[in-house]
Amino acid sequence: MHTRGTLFHAKTILRRQDVTGNVKSNYKAHEDLFLLMVKALLHVAADQIQVQDNEDRNSILIQLYSKVHGEEHDAQDQVMNYFINIIKWRLLIMNMNDTAKEGDFERLEINCKEGIGFLLGHSIFSKYFGELVNFFLLTKHLLSPDMSMRALEGAFINTKGGPGKNKEADLVQEHCIRNKKDLIRSLGANKTEKAVVRACGAAETCVGVGRTVDGCLGLPKLSVNHTKKSSVKDLEILVKCLKTVDPFKYHKGRTLKSFCNIRKHPDRIINMEEMLDLIRKKVRKFFIDHS
Repeated sequence: MHTRGTLFHAKTILRRQDVTGNVKSNYKAHEDLFLLMVKALLHVAADQIQVQDNEDRNSILIQLYSKVHGEEHDAQDQVMNYFINIIKWRLLIMNMNDTAKEGDFERLEINCKEGIGFLLGHSIFSKYFGELVNFFLLTKHLLSPDMSMRALEGAFINTKGGPGKNKEADLVQEHCIRNKKDLIRSLGANKTEKAVVRACGAAETCVGVGRTVDGCLGLPKLSVNHTKKSSVKDLEILVKCLKTVDPFKYHKGRTLKSFCNIRKHPDRIINMEEMLDLIRKKVRKFFIDHS
């Protein structure tokens, strides 16, 4: 029996069979379910707000913000904590996605600072926490102003032009490597180094030609995913389910068996002394590795 309102329960009642828990195998399907859950939570929170006729937009948004971030209780409601965590994580991901599309390196620094708290609160062994510390160490202290700016601006790339169409540079590089590997595999077993170099040099052109031909012939893009149903109907189902859970009304002592140790805010459970000690260790390790 699944706990009502959780992501696993939502996946079950919406029959999202492509959501398996292995995010790397199908990222878009997991992200879509995550976004749908947050939309449903915001709908539930908005329905609980008492709006007056003379209230402006800002006051309504302030009430909604207070509702979804939880009132200042002693955080002994694990169900409420669970849904607040979902909203906070999703808002961080949405902000990061928007930062990448806009190519805003100033907001990139803000996101990285916020990400340190989230990642460290999730696990002290997070390797991404170390990467963020190294990133700030380089861009703020070790690199020259010009090189620091190049590192920040080089985090994004726009391959097709147009505003709001930037992508993460490392993601584009990963796609490029994948295209090259496909061509290398097609060469067979008896491939020479010269043939590999020639194939890799033409990888992007071959992929572009293939996409153009598929588009002209009307061939659908190959996919192993199930066809996604209308998210409008799914949203209605989720909202109806979440209203029975009442996620934003505080019930002291309400438990959630699968997340019995979940805290209220993922970025506010950090021991500052412990975090500073971990940062010092990362800095020392950085200099030892590069000495």
